[in-house]
Amino acid sequence: NKSEQASYQCQTPVKTQTQTIKSHQKLAKQLRQCLTKTGWLESQKETASSIYSTFVLDTKTPVITLATNQEGNGFSTRFEIAPPLG
Repeated sequence: NKSEQASYQCQTPVKTQTQTIKSHQKLAKQLRQCLTKTGWLESQKETASSIYSTFVLDTKTPVITLATNQEGNGFSTRFEIAPPLG
């Protein structure tokens, strides 16, 4: 974009909600094990059709988000590394 920042995404479609939730929980656990040891903070938001796990270190470090959403007839889990908050 104009500020010379980029976001990277990896998206995987999944057919069942149970499989999607298990996948999200497994990936969030792996991220938690790696990131919280070095001071990253995790916040999680859950609704009837989505789960968001966000990991933040500080305002200078990119934000890592794991998002699982219902999309049409299926579900999708997205891993995103986005620009820092600051």
